[in-house]
Amino acid sequence: MRYPPDMVRKAATLLLLSACAAESSAGKSASPQNQDQHPAEWYTIGNARADFQGREHDIELAASDCQAACKALASLERAANHLCAVAEPDECTDARVRVDRAKRAVTSQCGGC
Repeated sequence: MRYPPDMVRKAATLLLLSACAAESSAGKSASPQNQDQHPAEWYTIGNARADFQGREHDIELAASDCQAACKALASLERAANHLCAVAEPDECTDARVRVDRAKRAVTSQCGGC
C-alpha cells in the first residue's frame, strides 16, 4: 500500500518532534549536583565495572568448554570497551591487561577462537 507523500511527511515530522521532545525532557532530569561530571560516567561507570567483573567470572567458569570460553572472551572484550569508554585511563589499561591475560589462557586451552 502506498501512502500519499503528505501523510509520510507529516508522520516523519511527528516522529522527529516526539524524539526531540523526549530527548530534551531526558536532559532536564539530570541532577544539578553532577553537572561537573560527564553524563556517561555517572550513569554507567558502576554498571560497566560490574559487567566487566561478571564477564571475567564467566571466563573462569568456562575454562574447559572452549565454545563457552570463546563466547565469554568476546563478551569480556565488549565489557572492556564499555568500561574504557567511561573509566579513567589507568582502569582501562588494567582491564585491557586482564583481557589479554584471558585471551592467552583461552588460546592455550582451546587453540584460539
